[in-house]
Parts: sequence; C-alpha cells; structure tokens
Amino acid sequence: MNSPTSSTRRGRLVIVIIALLTFVPMLLAWYYANHPELINRHSNYGHLIQPPLPFEQDGVGILAASPAPLEDIRGHWVLIQVAVQGCEAVCVDTLHKTHQTRLMLNKEISRVRRLLVLPDHRAGWQPPAGEATDQSLVLVTATPARLQALRQVAGGSLADDGLILMDPLGNLILHYDSGFDPYRLIKDLQHLLKASRIG
Repeated sequence: MNSPTSSTRRGRLVIVIIALLTFVPMLLAWYYANHPELINRHSNYGHLIQPPLPFEQDGVGILAASPAPLEDIRGHWVLIQVAVQGCEAVCVDTLHKTHQTRLMLNKEISRVRRLLVLPDHRAGWQPPAGEATDQSLVLVTATPARLQALRQVAGGSLADDGLILMDPLGNLILHYDSGFDPYRLIKDLQHLLKASRIG
C-alpha cells in the first residue's frame, strides 16, 4: 500500500502539473504578443506577389524549335527567369540551379516547367550543352518594355539570377531574390504541388 506521504506527494505533483499546463500557455501567449517579430507569419520562402498578376503574353517573341513554346508551359507551374542583360555566367548558374531543383521533385517533375525570357536582341543565344536537350526549358524573347514589366513584378529589382513563380492558371505568385536558396525553393514547390490539384 502507498503511504500517506507518497499519496500527498503525488497529489502535489498533479496540482503542479495542472498549474503549469494552465499558466505556461498564457505566459507564452503574452510573450509572443509583445514580441511578434519572433513569429514566422508565413510558410513560404519566396516573396508573395499581392495581388497575383497575370502573365500576359503580349510583347513576348518566340525563340524555340517548337511552333508554340508558350503552349508547352500552359497548365504547369513555371519557374520564370528574366535575363535582362542576356544570359551570362550568373544566369547560366541559375539555370543549373532550377534544373537541379526540378530533378529533386521526383514524381512531381512533370508538373514544373522553366521559362527563360531573354532580351529580343539576344535571339541567337543558345543554352549550354547540358540545357540544350532539356524539354522543360522554354526560351522566349521579349521587348525591353516587357522585360521591364516583368522586373516590376519583383519591385523593379529582379536580377538575372532571380526567379518568378507562375501558377498553372497563368498568375505570377512568388518571386525569389538574387542568390536564392534552391532548397527553400524546393520546399515552396513541394508545398504548392501537394496543396494544389491543378497543374
């Protein structure tokens, strides 16, 4: 049999546990109410474009073997890279990052395409050998006005190694700054692909 002393201790322990379960959440709520910067208010790593903007195809010229390359991206999630200066070293590095990101999506790989938008004077540009045979990469050219409009989506500061994410309905929804982390991009894509039934 339990002694009165052990029963008393057990009873006190139960009271202490109940008190902690009551007051600790209240203390945490008070603390975070006074320090809201400690709470991560969003689950995405890219910058949300609010409101989402439609990707209008006016002013975008065609540069691809396919007669209608923009048809290849319709209904897919699309990683858009805007190479305002033409696709130099930093742009090529980003192409490699998006290529590897897409490969890491495994069974969801077919739901994601890549679009490289070049200035119209770079219409003769050819992708690096590793990208030339990748069917997920669509190349288009755009007028200076259209390139500037796409940069404005990211507050006018989108670099050649930044990205814009377009949803399957043709809306620009997220943008990623220069030097973005590809692993965080993958997390965003996996979350969106899991939550979405389209694309």
